[in-house]
Parts: sequence; C-alpha cells; structure tokens
Amino acid sequence: MTAVFVHGDFRHLADNLSFLLPAAFFSVLRLGPGFVVFGFVTTGWLGNLASLAWHGPMHRSVGASGAVFGVIGLLVGAALASAGERFDPRRRRRELIGAGLAILGLTAFAQHADMMAHVAGFFVGVACGAVLLVSASTR
Repeated sequence: MTAVFVHGDFRHLADNLSFLLPAAFFSVLRLGPGFVVFGFVTTGWLGNLASLAWHGPMHRSVGASGAVFGVIGLLVGAALASAGERFDPRRRRRELIGAGLAILGLTAFAQHADMMAHVAGFFVGVACGAVLLVSASTR
C-alpha cells in the first residue's frame, strides 16, 4: 500500500497529480469525498496486488497511477450504473469506456509504466464506482 504514496521523482508525482486532481474533483461531486478516498485507497492497493501477482514477488513499483486510474474508473462505473437515466445509454457507455481506454492507452508507451497496476486499478474502480453509486443512491 505504501507504494501508492511513494514516487520516483517530482515529475512522476506531477504527472500523477495532473490526472488525479480533475478525476477526483468530478468523482467527489458525483460520489462524495468519503467514497473517493475509499476508492483511491482500495484501487491503489488492489492494483498493486494485481501487479505483484502478474509480475512476481521480485517486482518493484512505486506511484499512485493505479489509484489514479481507479478514481477515473470510479467515474466510469458511476456513469455506467446510472446510464439508464440518460437519453441514449448505449452511446454514453461506449463514450465512457472509450474515454477510459484512451487514458489507459496514453500511458502504454510511458517509460517504466506499470500497465498491470493501471488496468487493474481502472477496472476495480469501475466496479467500485457502480457499487458506490448504487449504495449512495439507496441512502
């Protein structure tokens, strides 16, 4: 879990923050701050566990990018869970999934990127976003 809060250098931290801040802002508006903090921690932890399982016990990784992709996934999951409320839910789902995959694709060629942490964080975030939106709406 501590790897989420450790970065290789200032640029690494700045890159993560440039994606995290807008995603967290919109996620907080949609789900609330407690759910976003929970989602950040959970997706960062599970993204790193998936990366460790994929790469093996000697793999070392630092950074919050898995959790950042998890927060982006929270937005996508919440939007997918509420897509039935929109005029054209199929189009909206395609747009959201496409946007999430495009953001994943942007990091595919980044040097030293831990793609497994990114992908796992994103998909755990999608699942958490859908569940959190449903649980928040039943309150």
